[in-house]
Amino acid sequence: MKAISRRLLILPIAVVLLMPNIAVAHDGENHEVEKQTSERAAKANTTKVAPAQLCTKISDLTVSVTSETDTRYSKLSNNFSQRAGKISENFKATSARIAEARAKADAERQKNFERLDSKVTTSEQKQAVANFKAAVQAAVTARRAAVDAADAAYRQGAVAAVAQRQNQLKAPAVTYKAAVASAVASAKNNCAAGVAPATVRTNLQTALKNARTNLQTATQSVSKVKSNLDPLKATRHAAVEKANADQKAAIQQALITLKAALKTAKSSE
Repeated sequence: MKAISRRLLILPIAVVLLMPNIAVAHDGENHEVEKQTSERAAKANTTKVAPAQLCTKISDLTVSVTSETDTRYSKLSNNFSQRAGKISENFKATSARIAEARAKADAERQKNFERLDSKVTTSEQKQAVANFKAAVQAAVTARRAAVDAADAAYRQGAVAAVAQRQNQLKAPAVTYKAAVASAVASAKNNCAAGVAPATVRTNLQTALKNARTNLQTATQSVSKVKSNLDPLKATRHAAVEKANADQKAAIQQALITLKAALKTAKSSE
């Protein structure tokens, strides 16, 4: 019978091969989930109108200001939707890369299993190798389950963090839009009530300026998504590191058990 013991010397190398991608980057989204919108509703365009002509052109001014505000608000909403879609696409792309890496690792692992199978002949040796393969596969499966759970938690948290910030930015945008509409409506009413056009113009400019200032103050107080993503990344990283360490320990123990079993089988020949 061929001496199994000499071939056991290559088992440590086999184990290395049996653990491809033990640190497969599952910090897979090494890309930032998304830069958050920095676009604010810009300054409303108060078409330059001479003070004395303001009230005669208030209808045109109302259309101009309202239209621009509505356009910018729609653009903001569309921007949020596009970013949410981009995040989803990034997650799908990462999942595809991980699935591809796992498939390659599985194929390589299977080749190594077949090599081990070819080196044993007795039923005891075959059983020892079968137990080893089962232990390795269980370790791989456990690691993947742990990594997938950590990844799912991260993605859920990331999506929630982005949605939360978008909602926090939308609120002041809605308030701004309403403030602009109120300022324009007030100007129209004042014109109809016979208030001096110069006064109407000054009041309108002041109201629009206050609306912009309040918008900028409100949006600047909204925290960046990164501050919410950092803890999520740290938690996922810790979970992945633990999964890697657990898999490594399990496979090392499986190797020890295999070597002992093969040694026993050889001594009983």
